[in-house]
Amino acid sequence: MAHGESNQRSYRQNPRPSSAELERLVALGAQKTDVVPSGSWHVLADPDGNKFCLMAKRIPAEPEDFHD
Repeated sequence: MAHGESNQRSYRQNPRPSSAELERLVALGAQKTDVVPSGSWHVLADPDGNKFCLMAKRIPAEPEDFHD
Protein backbone atom coordinates (compact mmCIF):
# COMPACT_ATOMS: atom_id res chain seq x y z
CA MET A 1 0.00 0.00 0.00
CA ALA A 2 1.37 3.42 -0.94
CA HIS A 3 2.26 6.03 1.65
CA GLY A 4 -0.89 7.70 2.92
CA GLU A 5 -3.20 4.86 1.92
CA SER A 6 -4.86 2.72 4.54
CA ASN A 7 -8.05 0.84 5.09
CA GLN A 8 -7.50 0.44 8.81
CA ARG A 9 -9.56 2.36 11.31
CA SER A 10 -9.02 2.82 14.99
CA TYR A 11 -10.55 4.77 17.80
CA ARG A 12 -9.41 6.88 20.68
CA GLN A 13 -11.63 6.62 23.73
CA ASN A 14 -12.16 9.71 25.81
CA PRO A 15 -14.79 10.23 28.53
CA ARG A 16 -15.86 13.46 26.81
CA PRO A 17 -14.58 14.42 23.38
CA SER A 18 -13.99 17.95 24.57
CA SER A 19 -12.97 20.79 22.33
CA ALA A 20 -9.66 20.89 24.23
CA GLU A 21 -8.90 17.26 23.33
CA LEU A 22 -9.93 17.88 19.73
CA GLU A 23 -7.66 20.94 19.59
CA ARG A 24 -4.81 18.96 21.18
CA LEU A 25 -5.05 16.23 18.53
CA VAL A 26 -5.18 18.81 15.72
CA ALA A 27 -2.10 20.50 17.20
CA LEU A 28 -0.33 17.13 17.09
CA GLY A 29 -1.07 16.79 13.36
CA ALA A 30 -4.57 15.28 13.15
CA GLN A 31 -6.85 16.75 10.50
CA LYS A 32 -10.61 17.11 10.59
CA THR A 33 -12.36 15.06 7.90
CA ASP A 34 -15.49 15.70 5.87
CA VAL A 35 -17.44 13.30 8.12
CA VAL A 36 -20.00 15.35 10.05
CA PRO A 37 -19.34 14.95 13.80
CA SER A 38 -22.03 14.10 16.29
CA GLY A 39 -22.13 15.26 19.89
CA SER A 40 -20.31 12.13 21.05
CA TRP A 41 -17.63 11.57 18.36
CA HIS A 42 -15.42 13.20 15.73
CA VAL A 43 -13.69 11.55 12.77
CA LEU A 44 -10.13 12.76 12.27
CA ALA A 45 -7.21 11.68 10.11
CA ASP A 46 -3.62 11.23 11.23
CA PRO A 47 -0.78 12.84 9.22
CA ASP A 48 -0.67 9.75 6.95
CA GLY A 49 -4.39 10.04 6.18
CA ASN A 50 -5.55 7.14 8.37
CA LYS A 51 -8.96 7.95 9.79
CA PHE A 52 -9.73 7.51 13.47
CA CYS A 53 -12.54 8.45 15.83
CA LEU A 54 -12.38 10.53 18.97
CA MET A 55 -15.28 9.08 20.94
CA ALA A 56 -17.06 9.90 24.17
CA LYS A 57 -17.66 6.26 25.06
CA ARG A 58 -16.58 2.82 23.98
CA ILE A 59 -18.80 0.92 21.54
CA PRO A 60 -19.27 -2.76 22.44
CA ALA A 61 -17.45 -5.21 20.19
CA GLU A 62 -19.45 -6.97 17.49
CA PRO A 63 -20.29 -10.63 18.13
CA GLU A 64 -17.91 -13.18 16.57
CA ASP A 65 -20.50 -14.32 14.03
CA PHE A 66 -21.60 -10.78 13.05
CA HIS A 67 -19.92 -10.89 9.62
CA ASP A 68 -20.67 -14.54 8.81
